[in-house]
Parts: sequence; C-alpha cells; structure tokens
Amino acid sequence: MVGPVRSARLTDLELLAEYDRPVLAYSGAAPELLPTLHAADVVNASPAEAASAHYRDRARAAPHNLYVRPARLPGDIEGPAVAPLRFGPAPVTGVVTATHRVEYQAARFAFTWSESEGRWLVSMNGTPLVSTDTGRVRAATVVCQRVEVTTSELIEDGRSTVSPVARTVGNGQAVVLRDGQWFTGNWSRPAAQSPTTFHTADGQELPLASGPVWVLLTPA
Repeated sequence: MVGPVRSARLTDLELLAEYDRPVLAYSGAAPELLPTLHAADVVNASPAEAASAHYRDRARAAPHNLYVRPARLPGDIEGPAVAPLRFGPAPVTGVVTATHRVEYQAARFAFTWSESEGRWLVSMNGTPLVSTDTGRVRAATVVCQRVEVTTSELIEDGRSTVSPVARTVGNGQAVVLRDGQWFTGNWSRPAAQSPTTFHTADGQELPLASGPVWVLLTPA
C-alpha cells in the first residue's frame, strides 16, 4: 500500500507529461480542475475510477487516511521511449557535504548523508521521516529544482486558497545531491514530452545516482 493519497493539482499534469501516459492515483480535485484532469493524457485512477484500488484506514484521521494498492491500479501502461531521468556516474566537480535543508512555508526538509548506507536520510520538520514498512526514508539522489511558480490559475484548494502551479517545462537552476556531494547546475526540459536533463555549471552532464530519487520543486 502507498499513501496517504492526496488531491491532484494542475502542476501534476505538466510534470507527468514526460512519462507518456501514466496512471494518476489521487483522492479528488477542485471542481474547476476536473475537466482538465479528465481530458489530460493520463489514466485517471481516483476512487471514482478505481474504487477497488483505494481504501480508508479507519485508525487514522481523515483526510490523511486514504491509501492505494498499486497492484489494483489499471495495468498495461507503456512508459516513454526515453526515460525521464538519466542515471550514471557522477562528474568530478562535486563538493563534499553532510547536510542540505530545503524550507517551504508549510514544511522543512533536511537531508543528511550516511556514508555507511550510501543514502541521504530524510527528515521533515525536524523529525526523521519514517515509512510504516521500511523504516527511515532514504534517497540516493536529492534534486532541488528551482522553477517558476504562478498563481494565475484560479483554482482553489479546500481552504479557498489559490493553488500555486509549478512550471516544469523550460530551464532553470538546480542543486543535485548524490554520493555525499553537492553539485550546482541547471535543468532543462524544452517540451512537455521531453525528459528533464541536468548539467553542471560548466556544461557537464549531471546524471542521478541509482536508487530512490527525491525531487523538490522550489520557487525560483
């Protein structure tokens, strides 16, 4: 099981376009967004379309108690011809670093390198982030991707707050953490169906380390 499953955002559709036609599991969406979701090139898998894949954990408080069983989601979906992210050896321009922090208005994340595990240990709001089945959450690569964030789309969340939209097509600055090192550089994605590529400041290709990847979209 995976969760908690939360609502869909307009940001999701542009971001997922590089995965060809993926399955999107979500709890629901703002009424203004539903027509766009249903017209998008994704397989909609909310509880309305894939009821058997979702369930509520009554031991948890709503709305953070909706989970999905991935094996019950629609199958036979083909991925893109070119992988959206590239993995490979690191350039030699990295700077050794032990910890990196990213702050949003509503949450703080910290990534601490564990040499023995070869992973970045993830903390949220000052507390280690723990999975119910695998323990401490770890990442092989952490990408901090600076993007344009707009509020021009008048789509509101449940609190009547305009939902921001992160633009992931284009280019901008990025920080990549891998192998206990920090790399500064740039990201590029010329079209919605194009993969996102990363390069160092001097133009070298900057692939990701094999393993789990965290991508944090931060306002430019």
